[in-house]
Amino acid sequence: MVALYELVPVNSERTIAAVDPLRYQAKPELDSKVTNGEVATVKLRYKQPEGTTSQLITHTVRNDERVSFEQSNDDFRFTTAVAAFGLRLTGSEHIGDYNYSQIERIAVDALGDDPGGHRSEFTELVRRAETIAE
Repeated sequence: MVALYELVPVNSERTIAAVDPLRYQAKPELDSKVTNGEVATVKLRYKQPEGTTSQLITHTVRNDERVSFEQSNDDFRFTTAVAAFGLRLTGSEHIGDYNYSQIERIAVDALGDDPGGHRSEFTELVRRAETIAE
């Protein structure tokens, strides 16, 4: 399973769609953690297939750990292209104005090591979808 999340910082000037208000807690106040460079706390729970108890992994993300999309690794960028392609194919409102050419460019730039040719094959699928959509 792969999950991709877009995080928008509290003080961002970026306009985003409305989201549901927090349901079980009061509106958080900015405190010294935010002003000291802490931008997020990631909590992940998982359970082994045959397990009965979940394990918690917690990681605090600091501002100096962030990287731009262009600086992220090939696997992340390629996965993003695959997710964007799925959104484009289904006509999702969440794809914004990303078109097939932009998705293909992301995938091509993130081909990386492709021993089985699966990533190259994916870029060909994006090209074909674009010609069908025209």
